[in-house]
Amino acid sequence: MGLKGSDATGGGGSGIPSPKNTFVRVGTIIEATQNQDYKPHESFSNPVDIGIEFKVAVEGLSFEPSLSVLGNFAKDSQTNDISGWGSAFKVADLFAILGFNMEELELDANNRIPEEYMKALIGKKVTYLAYVNIKGKTSNWDRFCAEENAEAFGDFFYSDWESSGYPKNYAPNGKIIKATKAPATADDNPFGNAGDPVGGTGGITV
Repeated sequence: MGLKGSDATGGGGSGIPSPKNTFVRVGTIIEATQNQDYKPHESFSNPVDIGIEFKVAVEGLSFEPSLSVLGNFAKDSQTNDISGWGSAFKVADLFAILGFNMEELELDANNRIPEEYMKALIGKKVTYLAYVNIKGKTSNWDRFCAEENAEAFGDFFYSDWESSGYPKNYAPNGKIIKATKAPATADDNPFGNAGDPVGGTGGITV
């Protein structure tokens, strides 16, 4: 069944590009994977219908952040047939924001994004937002915008958080806890023990 995307533009607003413990970055997609029956975290009791994971290369960062967007389709309560994007609208929005024609992009017979569209993600520039979380690390928001809207994206995030309360783990006044290096011992591996970059590099953390 084919589904059409929304008219996503990446948010609005103006002012400070990245307010209150948020960090707006523009990256180039270098890897992209699609998953169905995707269970991104042990806290999810059931897998979601669709998930897109991708890595981006960001100028000035020494690692490649991993980002993800996922959700469940809206379904008919009687037949269980897919009737709309449901909470997976963010997946559609990602493609709309990156300039894909959402009148042409339709899910295939297995309710997946066609492979040609997944391949076409590579090389696209996307703007994402990282924020300080309540654990003193950084997490990535699962909304995105086009590069030309980057300066408004921080304000859009903050306004959305104020009205919705999501993401719940955002700490606008929190502090980043820096990873520390353990004292050297004879058993240390020769490459040191500095740990991952702040927040790590997998899942939804930067």
